[in-house]
Amino acid sequence: MIDLIKAKSPNTGICVQSVFPTDIDSLENKIVKYNKEARNICVMSGVNFVDLYSEFLRYNKIDADLTIEGTHLSDVGISIGGGC
Repeated sequence: MIDLIKAKSPNTGICVQSVFPTDIDSLENKIVKYNKEARNICVMSGVNFVDLYSEFLRYNKIDADLTIEGTHLSDVGISIGGGC
């Protein structure tokens, strides 16, 4: 996708945002793996990677104050990590 955007729209800025942590234990390892792979792709492609995972992590789970129910961002969460 990054290569396609660069080819079709070379003046477009690209940033990739990490997946947020979750309070769902079965997903956490997948999220960590995905974020690591996404970061590596960004480094190889010269694209900015925004690591909000680390900003939202508290005690190995998503900070409860930053979400409504552990997945969707609250107003405070949006103000911190609403996008690239």
